Amino acid sequence: MHQVTLSHCPICKSSDISQTHTIKDNSISQEVFHLSKCNQCGFLFTNPQPTPDSLWKYYESEDYVSHSKTTKGFINFWYRQVQQLNLSLKFNAIKSHAPRGTWLDYGAGAGDYVKYIRSRDIAIEGFEPSEAARKTAQDNGVILKETSHLSETPDNSVACISLWHVLEHIPNFTEVIQDLGKLVKQDGILVIAVPNYLSLDGQKYAENWAAYDVPRHLWHFTEKNIKSLANQINFSHVDTSGMIFDSYYVSLLSEKYQNGSKLSGILNGFKSNLSARKKSTPFSSQIYILKKKAI
Repeated sequence: MHQVTLSHCPICKSSDISQTHTIKDNSISQEVFHLSKCNQCGFLFTNPQPTPDSLWKYYESEDYVSHSKTTKGFINFWYRQVQQLNLSLKFNAIKSHAPRGTWLDYGAGAGDYVKYIRSRDIAIEGFEPSEAARKTAQDNGVILKETSHLSETPDNSVACISLWHVLEHIPNFTEVIQDLGKLVKQDGILVIAVPNYLSLDGQKYAENWAAYDVPRHLWHFTEKNIKSLANQINFSHVDTSGMIFDSYYVSLLSEKYQNGSKLSGILNGFKSNLSARKKSTPFSSQIYILKKKAI
């Protein structure tokens, strides 16, 4: 296995890091990976991690639900049933923050979000690095561009750029977020949705928490990390909201990995959302709205 070991925190650049977790890839490879934590800013990341050119093999499964249309198994079937409702919740979380103009979805997967936004009469372009995912999107009536075509988008031209469960997958995420930030127009927004291991379900399942999803998830963010990233690219954090279905999906998967029950997964998903609504813990996955600052 080709791996790279990080000696510095990618966010604050500190070399004061230590190994904290050992996590198994229960989804595809069954390999074991380690997480390191920055002792300065608290950022958690998979370390060592597969090299960028060897990551593809960890996505090679029809069960990787965001790149396919599979409904095989209870969890994937449930995922598809709530997907349309989840799309409307995403839209409602951000629509009041976005100025008029073209939107852009980065890491568009099978194109469902792009298709939904277009149905709301909003112009949006979708970019996706995976050829297989782009083919699935095309079969679904959505043409997505390869991410190399992003350079054709003028700076300061996009009203809203979204990354729905994408940032945690990108090896050079700090560079990508800087490049995307340049494309956002004045008062435009950058939307980042990522899991949060400080959630109640993250704490409950610990090393069996499905949203660690190593090694596909290279980075494991908290709100503090996202705010730090925003500041580095001249954006301000304006809102945080929860993705309420994620706690159920992640808890059901976590139960599956430890041979637990579906009922326990649903109950723990509910408890996690309840804790987040009381602001005792974060949501299992959170949507961060970042607005470009005036120059």
